[in-house]
Amino acid sequence: MDTRTPEDFRKAWTRQALQCLRLVLLFDDTDLALTPGPGAMSLEGQLAHLAAASEFTVDLLEQEHPTRDGFRRIPEYARVYDACRDLVRLLRRVQSASSSMTGDRWEERLATLGGEWCLPRRELAFLMEEHSVHHTGALHVYARLAGKVPPKIYSPVDESLLVGLE
Repeated sequence: MDTRTPEDFRKAWTRQALQCLRLVLLFDDTDLALTPGPGAMSLEGQLAHLAAASEFTVDLLEQEHPTRDGFRRIPEYARVYDACRDLVRLLRRVQSASSSMTGDRWEERLATLGGEWCLPRRELAFLMEEHSVHHTGALHVYARLAGKVPPKIYSPVDESLLVGLE
């Protein structure tokens, strides 16, 4: 039985979001159009997708019957700073929503992603955390393509990184 709690999720989401932000802060505005190849998302597209996934996660945690609409709220960013501020705003919303999650709602089965994906809200939340980790990993590739040196994946990170972004 999966015993992960909303607090476990909040901690995991916070860690991955801070790791992502630490990486995004390496980029310059001119990097937003960067793409690793034909058909791949631009850096701006990756950041917008991370924001949309966060919006969906907030909906998943807050709404009684969440839909995939959060994924359809795709922002556009002209500056890296704007993307960072948006990601911080969404981090705070996910933290707040997960802090108010109750046990019954946490275990409630939802078919938000389609019939074969009828999973407990808990599993869907951690699936979204894993999805964000995947896209943060992709940002390491973009950083190297932009000539940046990405931080070590498992190096410590804390909320001091948010100074000036809230």
